[in-house]
Amino acid sequence: MESVKLSVSKDRWEWRGGRDKVFSVGSVKNFLRSNVDYSNNYVFKWSKWVPKKVSILVWRAQMGRIATLDALIKRNCFNGENRCVMCGDGSETADHLFCSCEVASEVWYRISRWVHIGPIYAFSLNDLLEVHEFSGLGPKAKDILKGIIMISWWCIWRARNERRFSDKHKSADSIVQDIKSLSYLWYSNRSNCRDVSWENWVSFLVM
Repeated sequence: MESVKLSVSKDRWEWRGGRDKVFSVGSVKNFLRSNVDYSNNYVFKWSKWVPKKVSILVWRAQMGRIATLDALIKRNCFNGENRCVMCGDGSETADHLFCSCEVASEVWYRISRWVHIGPIYAFSLNDLLEVHEFSGLGPKAKDILKGIIMISWWCIWRARNERRFSDKHKSADSIVQDIKSLSYLWYSNRSNCRDVSWENWVSFLVM
């Protein structure tokens, strides 16, 4: 008790998780995050002209939180075969479905031909999200390519669901046609550059 000092002031609660000793939700968040290392975390940057539903799918897929067969098995929500329904080869993981699947690989090849860049080779989802940075295109075309990549994920995922739940088969060429039409629809209506024509879009003359 020798170290205890008494005073005539009233007792009060004191928060020791922040510098100002005042409790707030923000100080709790900072306290909980203080020992967490975020240096290796991938920061996903959304595209302004792409619909939120597309951005959310890409964001969740990048975190491994979409309902692929492999993810469902890990959560004990599925006990069947986890073979990819698009190509019939390999386990259906997010990386396989969007990167190494035979159908997806054909889609990326056709996309690269369309936007006039070298062949797209991706070994992970993060590789796909960074394709535009190393494409050699100008700033405007880079922004468009980033959105096209994200919309491609959306169209591949939709084709996968149609194949799995409705037994409808879509070829890579059909998926790319969907990508071109949807990306033109959204870019011409949601971006600041609404004067692009369909003819220039399908030829990727957008710079």
